This record gives sequence, C-alpha cells and structure tokens, in this order.
Amino acid sequence: MSTSKRLRLPQTWSRWVDVRPGEGLVVLGASATLGGIVAAHVLLETARDALFLTELGPQALPFVYIVLAAFGFLAARADQVIARLFGRQNALVLGLMGAATGTMLFYSEAMDQTLAFALYLWTGVITTLLTVQFWLAVGQRITPAQGRRLYGLLAAGGVLGGVLGAAMGALLAERFTVRALLPAAAVLHLLTAWLATVAPPATIVPTVLPRVRMTEGLGTVRRDSYLVRVALLMLVSAGTLLFVDYLFKSEMTARLPPERLGVALARYYAAMNAVALVVQLFVAMRLLQRMGTVLALTILPLLILCAGGVGLIFGAPLLFVLLAKSADGALRFSLHRVSTELLFLPLGSEERARTKPLFDTVLVRVAQGLVALVVLLATRFAGTSDLTFSILTAGLACTWVGLAWSLRKPYLERFRAMLGGPGRRAGIALDDLNLDSLAVLVEALSSPDENRVLAAMQLFKEGNRTKLVPALVLYHPSPRVLVRALDVLPAKGREDWVKLAERLLGHDDERVRLAAIRALGFSGHLEGIDPVTFGDHPGLVAWAAFFRADGTAQPSHHPALQELLSERGEAVGQVALLEAITGSTSPGWADAVTKLDALGRPELDRILPAAMAKTRDPRFVSPLISRLNRRETRSEVRRALVSFGDVALDALEKALYDRQTPPALALHIPRAISRFGNRRAGEILLESMEQNLAGSLRYKALRGLGRLVSMNALTPDPARVLPLVERNLTEHVRLAAAHAALSVRTGPRPLSGLLFFGLLEDKMRQALERALRLIQMLHPREDFRRVYHGLLSGDARSRIAATEILEVTSLGYGEPIQALLRTLGDGQWAPNAETPELAERVEITTLDELLADPDPLLSALAAAYAKELDIAELEPSIGSALRQDTWLIEASENAAR
Repeated sequence: MSTSKRLRLPQTWSRWVDVRPGEGLVVLGASATLGGIVAAHVLLETARDALFLTELGPQALPFVYIVLAAFGFLAARADQVIARLFGRQNALVLGLMGAATGTMLFYSEAMDQTLAFALYLWTGVITTLLTVQFWLAVGQRITPAQGRRLYGLLAAGGVLGGVLGAAMGALLAERFTVRALLPAAAVLHLLTAWLATVAPPATIVPTVLPRVRMTEGLGTVRRDSYLVRVALLMLVSAGTLLFVDYLFKSEMTARLPPERLGVALARYYAAMNAVALVVQLFVAMRLLQRMGTVLALTILPLLILCAGGVGLIFGAPLLFVLLAKSADGALRFSLHRVSTELLFLPLGSEERARTKPLFDTVLVRVAQGLVALVVLLATRFAGTSDLTFSILTAGLACTWVGLAWSLRKPYLERFRAMLGGPGRRAGIALDDLNLDSLAVLVEALSSPDENRVLAAMQLFKEGNRTKLVPALVLYHPSPRVLVRALDVLPAKGREDWVKLAERLLGHDDERVRLAAIRALGFSGHLEGIDPVTFGDHPGLVAWAAFFRADGTAQPSHHPALQELLSERGEAVGQVALLEAITGSTSPGWADAVTKLDALGRPELDRILPAAMAKTRDPRFVSPLISRLNRRETRSEVRRALVSFGDVALDALEKALYDRQTPPALALHIPRAISRFGNRRAGEILLESMEQNLAGSLRYKALRGLGRLVSMNALTPDPARVLPLVERNLTEHVRLAAAHAALSVRTGPRPLSGLLFFGLLEDKMRQALERALRLIQMLHPREDFRRVYHGLLSGDARSRIAATEILEVTSLGYGEPIQALLRTLGDGQWAPNAETPELAERVEITTLDELLADPDPLLSALAAAYAKELDIAELEPSIGSALRQDTWLIEASENAAR
C-alpha cells in the first residue's frame, strides 16, 4: 500500500515525481510560469549577447556589468514598492507585461551601440526581477514541506522553458535575424502574464509584506551568522559565474565572425538547456536527496575546479572556458538553483521577504560590479590574459566550495532553533582548599551549629584533607556530628581518635555506639573490649559478633553468629550483620550470606545484594538475576551483578535468550547488561536487537545501547545499526499509512475501535522512537529527542526542521532510509481515495493486512474492530484472528456490554 498520495503516473515516473492530489494544478501553473519566464529570458539573452558583442565587443562587458550592478539597486527598491502595493502575484503579472512592453520598444528602434548597451541592461534587470518575483510568489503558494518535494519539479519546468526558448532562438536566428528574437520574447512574456493570472489560488494565506529599507535588510543579515555565510556564498558564486561568462563571451567573440555569432550562441544555449533538462529530471533531485542541500551546493564549483585543472594541465584556456561554461549551463538553473532556494527554507516568512530580494538583486549586482571592476582594471592597465582570469576563476570556485561546506553547521542550527534548543546544566567544581578556606573550615568545626560542622567535614573529605579534622570534634554534643566524625576520622596512620571513640561506646544514642563499634572494629581497635559493654540492642550485638568472627576460617560456624543466622535471630540484627559484611575485607562470609538469604525475610532484601557482591562468590549470580524483577531492590541488584564481571555478564546473556526466563524478569535483563559499561555488553545488546525477540525486550536493549554510547563505552557499527533503523522506519510508515487509511471512516468509534486505534498510535510512536534512538547512537552529539517531538508536532515548521536535521545527518545511509526519512516530514499518510467506493476498498485491504499482522495483540484488536464493522468480505480473516486470541476478544466484548 502506498504511504503517500500521488498523481496517477506510470510506475516508472513515480520514482521521480511526487505530486499529490490538490497539488497538480499549482505545480503545473508554477512550472509553466517559470518556463515562460526562462524561455523569454533565453531569447532575450541570445539576442542581447549577439547584438552587444557585435556592436561593442567583449571589451565593453566590464562597463555594462558595473552599470548593471547600479541598476540592480534601483530595481530591488522598485520591486519592493510594487509588491507592497499590488501583492506578489500581481507584481509578477505587472512585471511580465512591463517586460513585454519594454522589449517591443527596443525592437521598434534601429540598433546601434547605445541601444545594444541599453538592451543588455534591460535584459539583466527585468530577468532578475521576474525571477525574484516568481520565487517569492511561489513561497506564498507552496508550503516549505511541499517545497522539499516540488522545487525540483518547478526548476525542471524552468529548464524545459530554457530548452524551448533556446530551440526557438536558434530557429529564428537562422531563418530571420537575431533581432527577430525580441518580439518572440515579448509574446512569451505576455503569454506568461496571462498564465500567471489564471494560476490556482494560494494554498496558504499570503503574509502582509513589511515595508523594509535596504539598511534594515542589511542589518538583519549582519546580525545572523547563517545569513552572513549565505550572503558570502551568493557573492562568491555570482562572481565566479560572471568570470566564466566573461571568458566564454570573450573566447566566442575572438573565434567567430560577427554574422555567425548569434546563431552559434543560440545553438549553444539550446544544447546546454537540453543537457540541463536531463540533469534536472534524472540527476539533480536524486543528488539533492542523497547529498543534502549543503553538499549539493558544492557540485557546480567542484566541476568548475575540475575544468580549471584540465585547462591548466593542457595549457588551454579555451578548454577550461568550454568545460566551465558547460557545467554552468547544465547545473546553474537546475541543481544549483534548487539547492540555493532550499537555503531559505529555515527562514520565517517575514525574514525571507526581508532578505531574499536583497540577496537575489543587490548582492548579486554587487558581485557583478566587483568582478567588472577587476576585469576592467586588469585588462586596461595590467594586460591580464585569459589564462590569468582562468586561474582567478578556479580560486573563486575553491572559495565557493569552502563557504558551502561551512554552511552545514549553521544550516542545521537554524532548524534546531525551530525545534527549541536544549538547556545546559552548569556544573560545580570543587577546587583545592587554600589556607584562608582551611582557617574558616577549622573554625566552623567548633561551632555549636551541627549543620555548619557537618558541612565543614564534608568539604574536608571532598578536598582530601580529613587529617586536618581534629579528633576533639568527638566531644561535640550532636549525635549527627559524632556519627559523621567517626566515619571521617579513621585514616591510615592516625590514632588520636581511638581513645575518644572508645569513650563513645557507652554513649546514650545507639547510632553513636554503632558508629563507634564500626570505626573501631574496621580499624582493628576493638580487640580487648568486652562486648557486654555494647548493650543488648540487636544491631550492636550483631556488630560485636561480626568482629569476633571476622577473620576466622569459617565465620558462619562461629558460636557468636549461630543464633543470628537462624530463624530465631532478630531481623534488625541480621540487617546489621549484612551491613558489617559489606564493609569487610575478609573472605569466607559467603556461607553466612547464603543462610541469611535462605530465611526469605523481606527486611533483608535491601542489603543482601551488596553483601553477595562483597563475597565475590559466583554462586550468587543466579539468585541476583532472579531478583531483577523486584522493583525495590533492582538498583542494588544491578550494582551487585556488575561487581561479578564477566561471570555475571555470561549468565545474563544466557538468561536473556532462555525461553524459561519469566517475561517479567527478562524485561529487566537488557538494562542490567548495559550497567557493565563495556564493549562486550554493547555487543550483546546489539545482537539481541538483531534477533527476533519481543518488542519490549528490543526497546530495553536499545535504551541500554544508548546509555553505553553516551558513556563512550561503545562505538556502534553503522553496518549493523542501519538495517535496524530501516526496519523501524518501515514499521512506522506502514502503521502510519494504515492509521490514515482507516481514519477516513466518520462517526463515533466503538470501544474496540478506540482500543485498536490507540494501539496503532502507540506502535507508530514506538517504532519512530526506536529508529531515532538508533540514529542517536550514530550521532551522539545531536539531540534527537527534539527531532522526535518535532516530527510528532502538529506544527508544520517544526516537522520540516526535524526532517531536515534527519536528512542532513543521515547522508550516506543509503536511498531506502533517506526515502523513509523524507516521508516523515510530509505528515500526509492517507492513500489516494478520491471516491467513497475507493476509500472503502482501501479500508478493507488495510484491515485484511492488519488481521494477519504477526503482533497477536494488534491482529486481535483489528479483528474485534472489523467484527463490529460487520464487513462480510473479512469474515474468514476475522475468524482466523479470533481463534488465535479468543481471550482478548471475549474481554473486549464483555467490556462493550
């Protein structure tokens, strides 16, 4: 089933053209309008070049370039006034009518040098204005999402117009004279004006054009690094192409007689436009889709650089000129024009209206003026040869490539800004304590405020200066301070705190006595002290018993522990014993932990995993894995398993694939594996995603993989990740298309329908999330959470921004994945169902596919929904699905009753 709405085109053409219902007339009208503009321009260009070069010669080109640059400023201002007064659509129509009128005036006068000069100026100004007016009008008729698909088709219409115009020019130039091209261009302008008046209405509401001064537009560009780079790119590209144009016309004039110049130019332009049409239809859009906007901008300058290299190798400027002009003619109005227009997609409508006319008129004319000045000075005063100009052109092309490549980051940043930027959390670093700080902290230790004392001790510990904490702090009246001090003071080579800690063995507070026992015991200072003095509290008794048994061959057999390790022992004492074991460095406590685990007391669950890990006994790996489904102690169990290393990792991998593992337990195994934080853990998780495991397990494995990548513990292999990306994107598109096809039915939905559509939507989101999490692993520095929310957003600009980020970051993923990613930004999944009968047929076909879905829950809910719709054609499929999941259907029917 198709995942997008298309025109009724042959199967072969559907690979190249993606025009959807409601778009056909808009695209056809816009393409024909651009074709008419370009066809008339080619006729005018052929006539003006032949007449200008014949009357004035190439030495006059720098002068006309300079004057044309000045006229560009005036034309840009006039265009803004006309557009603000009459609107973009009407401004285009008026411009076309004015172009026809002015051209006929030139035809009515006898041609001389002054008129040839003026004709060159007229052609350059009117063509630039009409092109800018057209693309700005298109921006109000075609949304940015449509522009990603349709700009190439519009450009193809322009290139086709160029082919027809060039062919017409060659025919007229041979049959009549070059002057005959002028009335033909005027007629084309009038026909195009009529076509623009009958074009379909705008698909989006046109914005009110602001009154913008040139200084305001320049200020907008200057404040934005992205627009600055775009401006520089357009300046350098315009300058490069103008050098190519000058060299081409200079060589043609030098090598052809004047009477053959017009025909030769017409034939050349016809051939180049034919090549450009083929490139646009079969190469340009595929290159743009595969390479992305930024890389596509480098194709034309790279070809000019290659032409320069060939020319330098053979020492033939003519060869360079012909190759460079051929690349210009084939790509300027196809791939280069489309990719340049796409640079303005991230801009808002007002920002685009404020800056684009400035770029297309003023900046281009500035580039022409600068190039003309260079050519004029170089030819008049330095005697520069064409070979020198060729080298200069190649250098500009190299700069063009560098500027295009530098756009990649700010281009993506513009789309990220449309989605909203992530916040940054400031980190706090603790510097080494200086003398002044030490004096303040030591003074704080004598404060009666227990919070000040605790904070001071914490800072001493973080600064590795605990030896500076005086033992006299153990005289502090606060039990909290005493407990913390007994944790901080014990240090290797320090004994001044021992006597004071022994004094605390008789403290009234049990927490203080326990802390004193722990500190003295672990530092080896509890020997010789009568345990009777500790009191009869079970926790204190347990600690005393632990220190008596610790270090013996078999601690679990020690008489002092027998009651504690039996059912007669109190839980408080057993917890204290396990806490003591977790701090022990002596082996042999595994049997004691086993006995306490066998008691099955819930009070011990929290501390048992740490105690098991401390023993390093591999017998505890399986019991630990079995505890992963206990929510309260899951974190402790994971930490314990990690401490066992490869033994636990092997056991987890085995349990993950073991069919006897309860599903509720298996669900938590992937995350436990990820906690090991090494490459082998990542390989296990990646392999589990490639296996046909349950979707919930694959999702957990995916989250674990993401964690490992973020920790730099794993660099995933794209060759293994990309098939998973394609699988999940395909699933998302399939379910989205099914959801759209079934949503055509109107009216209230039954309960089964609510459940069914809810499940479909959940699975759509899950498949998309899995795909983006996988892509996130290949691009750890990108924030694909914002991309995910942008794709699900109802806002068209957010969806476009998210799609563009995906397309740029996924270059090199292959055409299947890139094609799937392009569909995400459209937000249009409904199939072509122009009649109710066709819509019903699509619904039945979609339900039939879902009834056979491998997911039993989805097929069962589809069966329940289809049964309530009472579609006779689906009864066999419904019966098959019902037999597989009768319990679910019965539950649904009972709920409906």
